[in-house]
Parts: sequence; structure tokens; C-alpha cells
Amino acid sequence: MRRARRVLILLLALALVAGVTLFERLWVRGWARPLVVTIYPIAMDETSVEFVGRLKDGDFQEIGASLAREAPRWRRQAIPAPHVVLKAPARVAPPDLLP
Repeated sequence: MRRARRVLILLLALALVAGVTLFERLWVRGWARPLVVTIYPIAMDETSVEFVGRLKDGDFQEIGASLAREAPRWRRQAIPAPHVVLKAPARVAPPDLLP
């Protein structure tokens, strides 16, 4: 009886992993909907605060052009234009960028 339970648990785990993999391949990598690109600008000094304050979502349209240019390389005919979200500037560097 215990052996049957272990086998059942392992089969359920295998089915879960297979389902997640299939979901990732079909939905996430399928480019069926626009990719959301979030940009977190970092302003560390007064000069960069001024520059980052002038940034707008439209300043990053090159991301869409780059993705469209690279689409054939990944065997995609047409991809939806990415949705660019510009977050508020941060005054502190992320932990992995600190010396």
C-alpha cells in the first residue's frame, strides 16, 4: 500500500511538471499577447535625477523595433508590440549593483 502511494505521488509530481512545461511553451513563449517591459530607472546624483525625470514611455520604442528585428531568428513571423512601463526613479542602487 505504501509503495502505491509513493508511485501515485511521483506520478502526480511528474504530471504537474509536465503541465507547467507545456503551459510555458504554449502560453508564455507563444508571444500570443504583448510582452510587458518594465523599466526601473536609477538616479544616483542630481544630473541623473534631471535626466531620468525627463524620460517617457515613448523613449523606449527601440525595444519593439529590436524585438521585431529579432523575431525571424526565433522563428516568429510577427510579434505583438511590447507594452513599456516606466516606473518611478529609484534613488538607491539595487543590492547587486552596490560595491
